[in-house]
Amino acid sequence: MPELLTSVELFAGAGGLALGLERAGFQAAALVEFDKNACATLRANFPDTPVIEGDVRGVDWSEIAAPGETDLVAGGPPCQPFSLAGSQRGEADERDMIPEFVRAVQGLRPKAFLMENVRGLLSPRHADYYRRVLERLAEPALGLRYTVTPNLVCAADYGVPQQRWRVLVIGIREDQNPEGFAFPEPTHSFEALLHSQYVTGEYWHRHPVPEDDRLPLNKPHARKLALVKQNGPGALLPWRTFRDATCDLGEIGPVDRSHHTRHALWREPIVNPPWKMHPTRPDLPANTVLASHSGSARFNMVQLPEGRARELTIPERLRAQTFPDTWQIIAAGRQSALKQLGNAVPVQLGQVAGNVIAAHLAAQRPAQGLAA
Repeated sequence: MPELLTSVELFAGAGGLALGLERAGFQAAALVEFDKNACATLRANFPDTPVIEGDVRGVDWSEIAAPGETDLVAGGPPCQPFSLAGSQRGEADERDMIPEFVRAVQGLRPKAFLMENVRGLLSPRHADYYRRVLERLAEPALGLRYTVTPNLVCAADYGVPQQRWRVLVIGIREDQNPEGFAFPEPTHSFEALLHSQYVTGEYWHRHPVPEDDRLPLNKPHARKLALVKQNGPGALLPWRTFRDATCDLGEIGPVDRSHHTRHALWREPIVNPPWKMHPTRPDLPANTVLASHSGSARFNMVQLPEGRARELTIPERLRAQTFPDTWQIIAAGRQSALKQLGNAVPVQLGQVAGNVIAAHLAAQRPAQGLAA
């Protein structure tokens, strides 16, 4: 049996990245998280993993592992300073925890690191800071160097039923053959989904939606469909849609509270006129699952057949983030649950990143005689 790789994760939240990395073959030596509700969620779902509850700035990394013993340091520093949905104060925001991620890499000296963040980090107003972050990650300490590859990815392109854009910054230590590392190409595409829906019709055979309730083609989609008809869908799989992910939860319509888990009882789903909303269309991947109530109320809605919209249920958000249905979200109330789910890394995306990092590190072991 292959030896498990070790990881340490900062800003672990609800455990989406941790679960993805576990599925990829990493065993977490520690999960660090500040929010007490998220820590309760982590303990409920990872009962055998140490959870460090508190401010990451107070963590002594030498107490976690000796330098060089950890295979992977991972985490998604709080994204509010760079989020396109926020004020984008960047490094001036006291919530900017990227320096703490760098400090963890300095202290643990892992073979690789994975830092997840919002694509707002790439905006022109943060260009100088982003450049300095990459420089610090490339050489976080004297004699410690990494080859750093930033990857802007859409989660839907890797099988997640959600259009969630994220920056994955991956570093491979200089003694781990960094030149041989590459992030995997997408496995799913919008073009293949259009082909399945409007060329072969296979999608509608699986989901017998009345024609009047099907996704209408806007002009950009129609142009893309014309190219698909001309050139074919390619070799990729279709994007997974919200309907694909949730079809066995029941018909998409107003929520019947008696048929949902206790999580649904945390809120009365909001129903609003669609012109004030930007709802998820069931036959596309879901909109980005958001953490804030104000953002969630606008974007984390689903379009109903009669033209209205309602807020996504907790089970639907779990599916959109590719958590298993059995995942326990321990929260003091509805807002805490939304925050945990909205801040999470989709499990499937975490596993994709974990798989390629694990495979790369494992490939270096024979040449090193399985040494650390």
